[in-house]
Amino acid sequence: EENFQSASIRFQIEDTGIGISAEDQLRLFNTFEQADSSSTRKYGGAGLGLAICKRLVQMMGGSIGVDSQPGAGSTFWFVVRLDKATEAPAADAGQDTQAIEERFRASHAGARVLVAEDDPINQATARELLESVGLVVDIANDGLEAVAMIKQADYHLVLLDLRMPNMNGFEAARAIRTIPGREKIPLLALTANAFAEDKALCKAAGIDEHIGKPVKPELLFATLSKWLAESGNTMEN
Repeated sequence: EENFQSASIRFQIEDTGIGISAEDQLRLFNTFEQADSSSTRKYGGAGLGLAICKRLVQMMGGSIGVDSQPGAGSTFWFVVRLDKATEAPAADAGQDTQAIEERFRASHAGARVLVAEDDPINQATARELLESVGLVVDIANDGLEAVAMIKQADYHLVLLDLRMPNMNGFEAARAIRTIPGREKIPLLALTANAFAEDKALCKAAGIDEHIGKPVKPELLFATLSKWLAESGNTMEN
């Protein structure tokens, strides 16, 4: 048996559908793009699925693409390099995750949260993840929009991306803390770089805690549960 620590593995899915032209293939993995972008299209969705796949594969250091000809079907593929497992995964890992989600849903389903995030893929991912455990989710595209929405609606918790146009997460947090009745709302920062200086700025702006990117669902739900309970949002109430 060959002794190796990692290996490049190719995954591919073939179909016998309508196929995709060479011109359309060039933009197919872009955000909100589809092979048929006309208003009368017969096939298509929101145009986020392949863009999300591309982002995930790139985060793993891999590549993704499609081979297709109109009328002759398509082959979608991606290649990633995976490390050899050092030990067998726990048999009940999936059950543990499911149990965490069920406990969260039992305690906090129906809580209303605001996600301030400018990236469309991150918006879609956050919405899907949070709604899967019963939360009611609104999206703000930047800090200015988040502050305006918080003035108009009662939220149990706010997730703030730190790097946003128009008004970043630090500025938005400071503004939110001046809104009457919103001084104690839990504010959680979404950040890929939890540097010491960012932590100090967050504390000064009134942000309660960090959640790292890419988001790990178990950690996210544990952190949200802590702060939703802190704000008094449980099913018992």
